[in-house]
Amino acid sequence: MAFFYIVLRSSLMPITKLEVLLVFMFFMYLIYTEDTANLSKTEVSQFYVVIYNRIPTKEESEYWQNYSLLVLGGDRRPKIAAVMLQSAGARKNFGNALGAGDRAVIEHIYLKLFDQTYADDPGGINYWVNRIEKQGNTLEIVIADIINIILLTDGDIKTAFNHRVEVADYAADQLDQRSFDLDLLTFDKQGLVVTKERSSVIAAKKKILLIKQQRLR
Repeated sequence: MAFFYIVLRSSLMPITKLEVLLVFMFFMYLIYTEDTANLSKTEVSQFYVVIYNRIPTKEESEYWQNYSLLVLGGDRRPKIAAVMLQSAGARKNFGNALGAGDRAVIEHIYLKLFDQTYADDPGGINYWVNRIEKQGNTLEIVIADIINIILLTDGDIKTAFNHRVEVADYAADQLDQRSFDLDLLTFDKQGLVVTKERSSVIAAKKKILLIKQQRLR
């Protein structure tokens, strides 16, 4: 639209420097608003659930929200996931699976996220592995797509996932101090047991407040 304005305006009479500046600023505004929308707190929490299998602190959540502003063009989520997969937190969660290949990572995600092994859902795991090995997608793209599929479906898996994300969002609001024991922040029996049951969300939030209170003493 701005380009056509310049063409039309210049055909009638010479355009001024101010008009050129205003048109340039308009273009920059369009680029900025399209390419710099950062990840939301909830989107960061979704990645923490899948890639780190734990809740974030406020500082961690805000870091990734702000970091996403530096990632320009297209869907930012796979690009953020790629950086997260290189972090110490991902290595702690995935362990040897991270260096054993994409299949091992997908199987680990299924185990932690769905409590399913390859024997439980070979078709589902093979589908995602084939997306990488035969269709040329990257692991980070598949991770973002797994989240998309969960959110588009109904059932216990979506409910349990959303409960974990809700708890992660809550932690991002409450845990505003550093140096927490990360083992207490994971989604497992040693940390936070969050399931499809609403009561598990309430219990997890109470534990987060307890962790916060103990840290402030």
